[in-house]
Amino acid sequence: MLRGLRSLLTLLTSIPLGGGSVEDAARSFYAVPLVGALEGIVLSAYLYLLRTLGVAAEVAALTYVVAHVALTGGIHLDGFADYSDVLGSRLRGDKAVAVLKDPRRGAYGVLLTATTVTASYALTERIYRVLPCPELVALLTLSYIASAESIYVASSVGRSEPYRGLAREFTLRAKEPGSVARNTSLYLLAVLAVALGVFEQLPRLLAVASLAPVVGYLVARDANLRLGFVNGDVLGFCFEVCRVLSLLVVAL
Repeated sequence: MLRGLRSLLTLLTSIPLGGGSVEDAARSFYAVPLVGALEGIVLSAYLYLLRTLGVAAEVAALTYVVAHVALTGGIHLDGFADYSDVLGSRLRGDKAVAVLKDPRRGAYGVLLTATTVTASYALTERIYRVLPCPELVALLTLSYIASAESIYVASSVGRSEPYRGLAREFTLRAKEPGSVARNTSLYLLAVLAVALGVFEQLPRLLAVASLAPVVGYLVARDANLRLGFVNGDVLGFCFEVCRVLSLLVVAL
């Protein structure tokens, strides 16, 4: 598992762990909530440090957006932009796939990505201003756990790529009963671990945690209808949608 988790971290983050293969990462895909937990801990600890140093909310929110892109390597935002172009085209089937594979960035991809980045900034600024540090750390960490889990749900619900794409191995592994059981157990344990720290925030915690299966299912269903399959771009789109919605729930 440790080898697979290292490969999964190498694939989904910019942490320089070295080595690993897609096959190893796919075998440990059920552990993706742990990747989300690490991302959330790093970024929430960063905001905690800025709060301790008295950094202004505007600066903290701006640098959070930069830190998010740096830690994830921008992989999710890139997929978000690609699938946004598909949504904007309103096409289906082979024509939608052609839009997805077009290396040029379309207007919808630019517009929706800019909206997502702006929303991330505004919601983080709000959270940074009003939430006490323990709640900020717990809820931001959970938002990343839920976002990571959403891509597992989307992979398990979505049809596999009809070609040898990067996500094919993950969507196949995510449908295995044993993998589903292990993933569900890890996700529930991660949510419980966060909840024990700030139990008074239970309604928000449950709301954020419930976004993972809902967003994952809806995005996969949409991709099944538009493309006929789920690929890495769809999973990146899923992650970013779940993350921003989680921030919105926390900010409210």
